[in-house]
Amino acid sequence: MKGKEGKKLAARTKAVIAMRRLVGWTRSEWINEVESALGEAFIVFCQARLARKNRQRRQERAWTAEFDRLLYTRILRIFVHPLKRAFDPKAAFEEAVKEMAPETIPATQEYVERQFEKAVAKIRRGLDDDDVREFWKTARWAARILIGVD
Repeated sequence: MKGKEGKKLAARTKAVIAMRRLVGWTRSEWINEVESALGEAFIVFCQARLARKNRQRRQERAWTAEFDRLLYTRILRIFVHPLKRAFDPKAAFEEAVKEMAPETIPATQEYVERQFEKAVAKIRRGLDDDDVREFWKTARWAARILIGVD
């Protein structure tokens, strides 16, 4: 392209690059957003599991629907957000999972169980490792569908 059209295209390209620099996420910001989304989803997932295990069917249905909505909308929002630079989302997702798993998950489980007992009912059956595995299975499935992460 020559002339005015070429200059307009160059100006638009520069504007897009400048906008990405302003609003785009770095890799570490992207990982933080994934951790936040997974953390919020895990809380709701734990509430739904506790409700199921303790025969609170109405709460189970509500929290399960909220978990699905929250997980997929947050992951989709992360997927469409602009990035400052390209990076491997699979590796970044795995890093986010590794950062969350050792410390955050057990502490969150305990917190949700305490809050559930205060707000809903006495806990007869608590969360276990199978529940955590089921959460990660669902989270990885959502990530694979929405952002192509295996």
